[in-house]
Amino acid sequence: MGCGQKLLSLLLLSGLVLFAVLAGLYETVWSSPAYELKRNAFMAGGFSRQREWLNETYCYNDELINILLLGIDKRGLLRQETIPGDYEAGQADAVYLVSLDEKAECVKVVTLPRNMMVPLEKYDEQGEVCECFVNQLCLQYAFAGGGEAGLLKMKEKVSMLLGGIPIHGCFASALSATGLFVDAIGGVTVRLPEDLTGLNPGWKQGEVIHLTGHEAYAYLHYRDTTLLGSPIMRLERQKAFLLDVLREFRASPELAFDVTKDLNTRLKPYISTDLTPDQILYLMGKLFRIPLEEDSFYRPEGESRLVINEAGRRFDDFYVEEESLREITEQVFYRKKDGKN
Repeated sequence: MGCGQKLLSLLLLSGLVLFAVLAGLYETVWSSPAYELKRNAFMAGGFSRQREWLNETYCYNDELINILLLGIDKRGLLRQETIPGDYEAGQADAVYLVSLDEKAECVKVVTLPRNMMVPLEKYDEQGEVCECFVNQLCLQYAFAGGGEAGLLKMKEKVSMLLGGIPIHGCFASALSATGLFVDAIGGVTVRLPEDLTGLNPGWKQGEVIHLTGHEAYAYLHYRDTTLLGSPIMRLERQKAFLLDVLREFRASPELAFDVTKDLNTRLKPYISTDLTPDQILYLMGKLFRIPLEEDSFYRPEGESRLVINEAGRRFDDFYVEEESLREITEQVFYRKKDGKN
């Protein structure tokens, strides 16, 4: 074989190797769940990659994957389809935006009060906006008809509240699935953060109790509506419960694996999501390995106000402090221009 033929053979071989490497990169990077999530991000508008705050320049952290988690106050199965004009889809009683920084292996969670007052849109039977008004955040899921439209409108509202930041997916679960979930992991041990003797005479503040599935639903759903600020108190209780569950998962990887399988089988009728099964498995694998502690949570400050309507019904409305929301947005989703948080 001549020198020219040898050179040509080497070039062809090198080309094949390079092609194989690039194909492998495509499979592992551009076709990965993380890439697909980031490619399909939703933004409400008004998003800025760079912001000024306290005389410092902050840049959006592109390493983040932001997933909106919703707990829907719905007994029985969670409706998968959107039915415009049917407002019985359930209210979003728990609203968490989970932000995963893959590079730093860090998770931060923004907890938003379900009774936060925000601009809402109500849709009629034709799927057209029929009313616009300010009311509690939790209502938007039902006012959009639930299902895919409910997920989309909740992503829009949360993104809007946080400066238009990207939200890469939404996962909604009926709170009635809590019992099945807790029984599947053998119950959850919690320390009561407040006095709940109105729910169970033995549930005094500071007591350590082991919750069964039935008890866990009551524990997460109950609030004393005679107390102003009770939605915030319940939100803190739900946060403590989530931390206790994640600690049990980290202590038992086998348990986490079994629950992940349950999400795609037994618990599926109680779930509505725009995430694929592969994306859910990917995210849960990440979240179960990264420590989540009390200081991983961020909740905006604000004022709870009691409103009594003409029919005598009491409403506990939460008015957020805009500066508090802005501060949380910078702390969770941005970093200083020099690369430091």
